[in-house]
Amino acid sequence: MSAALEISGLVKRKHGLLYSSSWVDVQQGRLSIAASKGETLTYSLQGAVNRPKKQVKLEVRIMEGEEKLLKFQFGDEVERDRWLQVLEANSISTAGIVSANMQERYALIRLQGLTDVPRMDAAGHCDPYVKMWLANHEGQRLSSSVSWPARHGCKNPVWNSVRGIEWSHDDAGLIMLQVEVWDEDRLSSDDLIAVCLIPWLDLSEGHMLTFRMPCRRQERKECSISLQLATAASAGKWVFLVRHGQSVWNQAQAERDVKKMVRQTDHPLNRQGYQQADDLRKRVTEALASTDLPEDDYEASAIAALRSVELVCSSPLTRAVETALVAMYPLLMRTRYLQLLPNARERRNLGGRDSSGDKVGDGIKARVLRCLEEFAGPQVVEQCAAFTWDMKEVEDKWWDNIPESAKDVVERQMEFLNQLQFSAETNIVVVGHSHFFRELFRGFLHPSFVSSDPGFCQDLQERILCNAGVAALWMDFHHPLTPISSVRLLMGTYLV
Repeated sequence: MSAALEISGLVKRKHGLLYSSSWVDVQQGRLSIAASKGETLTYSLQGAVNRPKKQVKLEVRIMEGEEKLLKFQFGDEVERDRWLQVLEANSISTAGIVSANMQERYALIRLQGLTDVPRMDAAGHCDPYVKMWLANHEGQRLSSSVSWPARHGCKNPVWNSVRGIEWSHDDAGLIMLQVEVWDEDRLSSDDLIAVCLIPWLDLSEGHMLTFRMPCRRQERKECSISLQLATAASAGKWVFLVRHGQSVWNQAQAERDVKKMVRQTDHPLNRQGYQQADDLRKRVTEALASTDLPEDDYEASAIAALRSVELVCSSPLTRAVETALVAMYPLLMRTRYLQLLPNARERRNLGGRDSSGDKVGDGIKARVLRCLEEFAGPQVVEQCAAFTWDMKEVEDKWWDNIPESAKDVVERQMEFLNQLQFSAETNIVVVGHSHFFRELFRGFLHPSFVSSDPGFCQDLQERILCNAGVAALWMDFHHPLTPISSVRLLMGTYLV
C-alpha cells in the first residue's frame, strides 16, 4: 500500500523545520516528504502511530539515526483516518536495530530459535514470533521491547539474528530478561503461547543456551528457546552479491511456456545457466590466482576482499545453491563450508512456483546434488557433497505459501542485513536472486552514495543483475538502515 497526496496544513519536524503543503509518499516502510524548498526527506517509518487528543493531528514515530517525531496536521478527521490507515499498513519497526557506533550502550541478544512450538489454531498452524525486554524480579518493565518477525507455519522456527536492548542498569544481578512467544493471527488478535523470565546472569556471551518455556494454554506442554549474548560486530564489510545462472523457469518465461513454468516447484539451472556459473568460476579462479590488482582503488579493494572471503552463503532455492557450488567452487574448496540463508530467497509473487520451496534439510542437499550431476558429473558432485552444509535455518519450512507484501520483503531484508552485520566474517559472498537484490538497492542505499552517482543508483533500482553477475558492496553498519555505501559491478557484470 502506498500513497502520495498533498497534506493540508503543516508537516513539522520536531527539531524545528516547517513545511507547508508538502507532498508525502509512504511505501515499503519508508516515508518521504517532498518539501516546498525542493528537497526530499526520507525516513524509516516506525511501528507506533500516536493519535493526540486534537482531532486532526497525528504524531508519527520515525527513525533518522535516532528515533524522532513528525507532526502531521490534517484538514479533517476523514483525511486523518485515511492517513492513519496508510501509515499503519506501511510501518516497519526497527526497535533493537543498533548502529555499529552505538553497540556499547546496548545489550545484544542473539535469538537462534524455538523448538516444539505447539499448534495454536483449528487448522493445526502456528505463526510464532518473539518479544523480549528487561524486567525486574516482579516482572516490571525496565526497557522498551524488541521483537523478531513471525515465522509462518513453523514448529521449530530459526531467526539467528540480533537485537539490541538499551542497557542503563548497573546491578545485573537484579535484572531479568522477559521473553514472550506469540502466535500471529491475521484475522483476529494474536495469541500468547509462552512466557519466561531468565536471570540476566544466566546468559552467556558466545555460548548458546536453551531455556524451557511452559505453554500458557496447553498443560504439560513446553517449547524451548535458544539464545545468547552477542558480541559487537565489525562496522565495515565487503559483501558480494551473486545472481544465479539461468534457470528452467527463466527459459520457460522467455519462451512463454506456461506448462514448463508450472510443471515443478523450485526450478533448477538449465544447461545455459550451468555454463554461466562455470564461466564465473573461471573468472573467480583467475582473480584468486593473479598477483595483480586493478588500477581503480575501489575495484582493487574489492578484489583483495574477494581473495579473502571467509563465508559463502546461498538462498536455499535450488538454482542459487547450484550456482554457489559451481561459481564459488574455488572459494568453497578453501572454506569447505556453505551456509543456506533463507532470508536471501527470492520474493514470493502470485503464482511464483520458482520462489517457493518444497524440501527442507537434507532433502535440499539431495535435490541440488541430483540436479547438479546432470551437467557437472559425479566427481564434482562428490566433492560438493563433502563440504559442510550449514542447514540450521532450513530444517523447518522456510518459504511462504502466499505472496509477500512489500512490507514483508522489507522486514525480511532487514533481517538479512542484520545477519550480515553480526556475522563474525567481514568478507562474505551471497548467492541469490535478481528481484531480491533490486529491492535491497531500492531500500538500503546510503543517501551519500545516491547523491554521488544518481544515474547508476537509479539503474540499480530499476534494472537487474545479469545471470551469474557479481556486485561488490561496501557495507557501513554505522548506518544500519542504509548500510550500502557503494556498489561496483565486477567480472564483466552488467544490468539488464
